[in-house]
Amino acid sequence: MIAFIEGKVSEILENGIIISNNGIGYYVIMPSSDISSLNSGEEIKIHTHLQVSEDNLSLYGFLSKSSLDMFRLLLSVSGIGPRNAVAVLSAVPVDDLVFAIAGEDEKKLCSAPGIGPKTARRIILELKDKVDIDINESLSSGSAQNVAAIVDHGNKNDAVLALNALGYNNSDILRAMRDIEDDPDRTTEDWIKETLNRLYVL
Repeated sequence: MIAFIEGKVSEILENGIIISNNGIGYYVIMPSSDISSLNSGEEIKIHTHLQVSEDNLSLYGFLSKSSLDMFRLLLSVSGIGPRNAVAVLSAVPVDDLVFAIAGEDEKKLCSAPGIGPKTARRIILELKDKVDIDINESLSSGSAQNVAAIVDHGNKNDAVLALNALGYNNSDILRAMRDIEDDPDRTTEDWIKETLNRLYVL
């Protein structure tokens, strides 16, 4: 199995790249978000997954290990193939995806091409418990970086951390916040108050 490839970007294609390593050009399918950040000729390291089928070998690559891990989690969902998984990661950054799953945000998942409400619900159902562990570990460690990736400003971020410190489940917090309109003028106290109102009825 090929764990990663280090080499030079030889060519950038619509759905992937060709990376040159020791005189061999590997065609690697990648999320469009990763492809857009690359330049021809630059040296990179990509984490890879070799997908084996009856009549084809396909190599999928990601710039971060977390993206590869999420790709493999998505593959574990019934009905999700590698192309669907790449489409999801192209449309939704990993941190956003983790919190969308934990917060049961079907709308966010449906922003990916080919993912409808039924598939979004299946992703949430099959992965919610798996990603919630990572969220709890991130927040309990005191790091706001992952939380900040899904919020629009510091007040909402501060509210998430405050509610988590009070003992509320991270998944419930994010699910309660899902339908609150993002407003830059909303204070931390406003976020906490409105989220608590929704938490009481969950």
